[in-house]
Amino acid sequence: QMNLATIIDWVMVVLFTVLGFVTWRNRNEQPSQDYSGKDSIRYGIILGIVNPMQIPFWLITGTYLITHEWIEASGFELIVFSFGSALGAFLCLYIYAKSASYIKDKFALSSKVINKSIAVLFWSFAAYHIIKQIYLMFFKHH
Repeated sequence: QMNLATIIDWVMVVLFTVLGFVTWRNRNEQPSQDYSGKDSIRYGIILGIVNPMQIPFWLITGTYLITHEWIEASGFELIVFSFGSALGAFLCLYIYAKSASYIKDKFALSSKVINKSIAVLFWSFAAYHIIKQIYLMFFKHH
């Protein structure tokens, strides 16, 4: 009987293999830049605000800080914490965007090379899961 971990591994094999083929197939397509610099910054800010991973992180962090009485739940400290968190997240995203733009301009990497590398990476992830399942089936004694 297959357990949940085995099912997840085989789903990941299929997923990584498909992602590898899709990336390999689109390796020659150049990314279209039909937006301005202002639009890309606006898009990045919107993605930063609605980032689904950010909400549970700040809920847990905020609860931890309130529980240890480092900030008060109804006080001025909570407002300062909220604005500081938002400002810090914005600055991190801004620095990340600027450094990515710098690296892209500096190295002028070809999207074809990048897409080939990503496809090979996806296929190596799929191969890892296949090798892992072969090892677990034939060599691992329970």
